[in-house]
Amino acid sequence: MNVLNGEIIATIAQIGGGDEDWYNPGDGRFYFTAADKSTPPVNSLGVIDAKTGAWLENVPDPGGRQAVAFAENNHIFTPVQVNASVISDPSKDNTTCSQFGVRGRGCIAVFMHADHSLKRD
Repeated sequence: MNVLNGEIIATIAQIGGGDEDWYNPGDGRFYFTAADKSTPPVNSLGVIDAKTGAWLENVPDPGGRQAVAFAENNHIFTPVQVNASVISDPSKDNTTCSQFGVRGRGCIAVFMHADHSLKRD
């Protein structure tokens, strides 16, 4: 949305609305976490091109919240939360953390570009 006049610039249908987004000046992208609309509801990291307003991709991130990015190396971070039932029974953990053997505690997920040479336009 244009903050000056309220005009809608782009509507992103591939992912639900996140409660917080992050602009990374290092790669010119917005990042946020929300439900991926193209799959069964899986929380994902949404990636939007800030220059064009185009959706680029969703990366599965079950449990991930409030994405932030470090412009120096373009790494993206999400704190991954667990609830009380997962703490009491870590075998129920299906978050991003559990994919790396961390169960029942939460973690900070770190994402990076597959193309490390990606620079801001």
